[in-house]
Amino acid sequence: LGYRFNINMIEDNNFWTRLHSLQSLCVDDSQGTQGLETAGKPCGLLFICGQDGRFNRGSMGVLKYLFRGAVGKELLDSEVIMESDDESLEEIVFLIKRNSVAVFYSSEMKKKIYPNSVQIPNLIEYIPTNAESNEIDSFEARKSVDFKRMILDNLNQSDTIGIPVPIGYDDIMDIEGWPLLQSFAVDSVYCPTGFFTARYNVVDISPELEVLYRTVDGYYVEKALQLTLKTVCPHMDQFLNMLDTSTAEQRRNLLADDVIGPLDVLYEFASLEAISADNTTGSENSPVLLFGAQTALFGATASESSSSNHNWRQQRVGNSL
Repeated sequence: LGYRFNINMIEDNNFWTRLHSLQSLCVDDSQGTQGLETAGKPCGLLFICGQDGRFNRGSMGVLKYLFRGAVGKELLDSEVIMESDDESLEEIVFLIKRNSVAVFYSSEMKKKIYPNSVQIPNLIEYIPTNAESNEIDSFEARKSVDFKRMILDNLNQSDTIGIPVPIGYDDIMDIEGWPLLQSFAVDSVYCPTGFFTARYNVVDISPELEVLYRTVDGYYVEKALQLTLKTVCPHMDQFLNMLDTSTAEQRRNLLADDVIGPLDVLYEFASLEAISADNTTGSENSPVLLFGAQTALFGATASESSSSNHNWRQQRVGNSL
């Protein structure tokens, strides 16, 4: 049986922030589905990962967003790539509601997701036995049954369910091609219910998820700080060492190109990343390089700053500060 209890979760408040952000997309069960505040809001968010969901980018992205602290480009790429250690997590199915979370996973997957001591309330687990987990056919059969039970236990007929629908699908009903949703329609699995999209009102939540992925939260700040410490700080140390000359005259005679040299690699790398992301140059994601008096242009776009800053490399440090 599925059962409710508190269970360990990732050890910091960042997980709670992200889970709450996802839950805020759902209508509160106690409010029902009437009124302007709840119009269009789903009763639950369903994420089917791996082969059972045709490796849809939306579900795979949420898996990394929620449980692995992925940020930015890791989530916004056209393809979300799982690390080899997380491949077993692709078998997870989870249903997020405003006040609860239901999940199907094996004992092995559970250990990978919940390694720490923070507890999450109102978790409903559907876990196959070890014997079922070790035999592929038995595992898939149990998954089909428990998935249908999960949906029927937690949602009422005609409820609205949010699913990240992949780009390129002509209609919301195309998700019926996902293996797990095909099994939902099979009468011999648990009980007769009919097709998933006929029983429930399914809506696409991909736009809402993209907004969350672009939101700066605790994980985002931590990743930025880690990246800064790892890549920017060593180059900044080299930059400052260049200015640590024996005399003021030597420092004044340094060329800007000499001083900024250690930072060039970061600028070039960021430029390539921006082109790779947008397939264009001069985009809003392009880095901006300013030196000395030109820092007055801080806040300008890449094209604006570069047009007025083309001779900066030959400026002497003493004339630029």
